[in-house]
Amino acid sequence: LLLNRLGHAYLLKKEDTEAVQTFEKIAAGEKKTAKAGAMFNLALLYKAGGNKEKSADMFEQLQTEFPTSMYNELTKEKIGG
Repeated sequence: LLLNRLGHAYLLKKEDTEAVQTFEKIAAGEKKTAKAGAMFNLALLYKAGGNKEKSADMFEQLQTEFPTSMYNELTKEKIGG
């Protein structure tokens, strides 16, 4: 929870590199509720940074690993599915 808040603080400060690093730590962890949100934020950050392929991969991974998450519909919109 604390890392998630830190990641969002970095987003608000427009410190994308630090936000990516923080969300990557969360996504690599075991807590599924935090992991789904981190993966969604990473996909958005990758896209904003111009890495569309990595963004699409993350959206697809999120949809595969968490098909019933609250991010599912948003993810479908982002990947056009």
